[in-house]
Amino acid sequence: MNAAHLARLLLFWLCCAGANAGAVIPGDAATVADTVYQNFTYEAENAGEVFLVWKPVNYPVTDGLNWNEDTRAEDSLLYTPMVGEDGRFSATLKLPVSAEFYFCFWITENDAGDIRDYWDVRVGATVAATPDRTIHRVGTVEGEEVSGVGIRDLYMILFGLLLVVYVVLRWAGRQRLRDRGVPAIHRILALGGALALLHLIARAEILGVTPHAALTNPRWTVVTVWAASLQDLLLVAGLVLLGWAAVAAARSRSQERWITAGFTVVTLLLAFTSQVNVDTVAYMGNPFTYQWLYYSEFLTATDAWSAIGEQASGGRVGELLAACLGVLVLSRIMELVLLWLPVRLGTLLLAGGLATAVIGSALLAHHRPPQAMAGQLGNAVTTFVGSVISSDAPSAFSEATLPAGALPFAESEYPLAAPMSLPDTTGRVRNLLFIVLESAGAVYFNTYTGQRGLEEPLQPYLDQSLVFEEVYAHAPSTNCSLVSLLTGIYPKLSYESVTKELTTVDFPSVPSILSERGYRTSFFSSADQSWQSGMEYLQHRGFDIVKDYRNIECEEQFRVDLNNYKEGGGIDDACLAEQFNNWVGEDTTTPFFSVLWTVQAHYPYYFKGEEHDYGVGNFSLNRYLNAVRHGTEVVDRVLQDLRRRGLDSTTLVVVTGDHGEAFQQHGHSGHGNTLYEEDLRVPLYFINPVLFDGRRYDGLAATKDIPATALSLLGVEVPEAWQGRKLLASRSDEVFFFAPWTQLYFGYRKGNTKYIFNETKNSVEVYDLAADPYEKRDLSATVPEAAIDSARIRIAAWVQSQSKLYDSFQ
Repeated sequence: MNAAHLARLLLFWLCCAGANAGAVIPGDAATVADTVYQNFTYEAENAGEVFLVWKPVNYPVTDGLNWNEDTRAEDSLLYTPMVGEDGRFSATLKLPVSAEFYFCFWITENDAGDIRDYWDVRVGATVAATPDRTIHRVGTVEGEEVSGVGIRDLYMILFGLLLVVYVVLRWAGRQRLRDRGVPAIHRILALGGALALLHLIARAEILGVTPHAALTNPRWTVVTVWAASLQDLLLVAGLVLLGWAAVAAARSRSQERWITAGFTVVTLLLAFTSQVNVDTVAYMGNPFTYQWLYYSEFLTATDAWSAIGEQASGGRVGELLAACLGVLVLSRIMELVLLWLPVRLGTLLLAGGLATAVIGSALLAHHRPPQAMAGQLGNAVTTFVGSVISSDAPSAFSEATLPAGALPFAESEYPLAAPMSLPDTTGRVRNLLFIVLESAGAVYFNTYTGQRGLEEPLQPYLDQSLVFEEVYAHAPSTNCSLVSLLTGIYPKLSYESVTKELTTVDFPSVPSILSERGYRTSFFSSADQSWQSGMEYLQHRGFDIVKDYRNIECEEQFRVDLNNYKEGGGIDDACLAEQFNNWVGEDTTTPFFSVLWTVQAHYPYYFKGEEHDYGVGNFSLNRYLNAVRHGTEVVDRVLQDLRRRGLDSTTLVVVTGDHGEAFQQHGHSGHGNTLYEEDLRVPLYFINPVLFDGRRYDGLAATKDIPATALSLLGVEVPEAWQGRKLLASRSDEVFFFAPWTQLYFGYRKGNTKYIFNETKNSVEVYDLAADPYEKRDLSATVPEAAIDSARIRIAAWVQSQSKLYDSFQ
């Protein structure tokens, strides 16, 4: 669940911030003859694999990469593997003689060989190369105190420097301070000025402005960041105007003091928010919204609290607070400087400076980087407040006036040009098994032009499979796919979850239908199904038994345990195979239906064993590919067990993904954010040695079509209330999808043309997937308006039809 990512991302920001905080003006790149060797040792009990993570300050990152053969780069950081044994690790870097660099440590495995994701930034520091001395650090767990200069110490040093300046100015102006004091309006304006400066710095980080770019092209940097900060500056200016008005209306000095105290608290909260927003936008491509707050069950979900607790135990929040307190000290310095000026002149300078910043940002709007996504320009507070206000507002599609014939909505459906002939297996193929691979995006499978070798465990079964080439989840979210996969309908087109809001709704599902026909039914998940009331929802769908990671016996548990660098909530997906095998037992006469739902390909991509290098140059993506491959190995094991029991020919095995996973292809990571191919497109294999011979289905399909198609192959009548199609009897040239959690997106694919409508920003993107499968070239400016209008009408008809359906459930 993505709420947990937000807290973990704080670690990465601190790693980058630590490097930038100590940045100096770069000098000339050193030559190879000017290099030295810097040794590191790191002690971390229970750690099995550690990377030294570092970033040059006064020389190019490319030099650090080129001079250290085992080092890899990602997001301007360098990763060097450390050699270790029994909790003690070492590494040596080749550096320029005068090198300054930031470093910290990343624990990627514990001593049991389990994949972990623990960033030890507390022992990090920005230092100069000292070839005659080994840099030694002791790992931190559960907030242990350590020696050495860490990130927190660095922040405190910078904070201390500001304090020194403040103390000097206060001493120099002590008499003036006694004589006239600090006017309340000066305090308001100074706080606003310091807050505006912090927002500009945060916006530069969001836009990816590096110190090198800022120093080599300062004019471009200032103009770009200034132009992109309009929402931030408007918020600060509005806050200052409110504070100014409140001070003007105050009738006593006591009231003024209360007003400025309240304004100070609000300023510090906004300063903290601006820094956290850097991480949020980096991961989701958008500031945090009310819809995401709902999605995380208002931060009550287990993994969200685990991640938050992890940050608190490591002192991360304290480090951010130390950085934000600099705003307070800086504002006090500004107040003291103004003591040497007439009150009116000081007021004019501060107010004029803030007004100039706002007006200048508005005038420079055309200089905003064209490649910046809308979410990169949004202010955290205004975005969240706007999402709260609009959370229950109807979309433009739901209120659009439709032309005659648009309703009732019906998905396009045509007879297959060449009907797919299958053997007559009446009474033979009667068991049904769904295996859902968590976050498995089709774009990463070699069958779907993805990474080579990813689906190797499934290779032996391709000649007894039917592979569906163009299959989409209706939303990049597990709970939405759960609804469609079990009940054959579109999920609710809302940020609200069917599993949570309509937990007990009476609607025909695959298990309830098959239970009436004498089937045994079960649902086994290696994840935590309590999220969004998933467990309760499943228990009302007609399953005989429902189990998740909490009540499935498994030696490999993924739970939060910082002492062993363990985290998460789940079990090894391999235990699903054992659980299913035990449940099936030796009863080969009673038909069964079961669902196996994996978890390990969910962030942070847990798996055990040797990590295969897919050559993708991205640590997270490589872990993800290994985790997905582990899921396909579970499929292989289940298929072998079925064959051993003689059930392979009588069981239809459906293997699919619940949604995809993004790795910054379009400026965001994870899932639940947008509607690009990496977010939505999923693999789909129907496996049975009697029915299939390796053919492919190239029509468009979606998750809601899977249950109808599967039941039809079993000879079971499909309920009329279902919206899914029987894929082997027809084809369609359109598919619909949505994502409401960051911004409100509706999507539609017609043939090879894909439309993505952003309701929040009132924009549209158009892609030709035949010529541009990775969606790099937006054609919205060249596509005829009539085609876009036609897509709007189809989406509006779909939205209004679904609203009517779900209104009937209330």
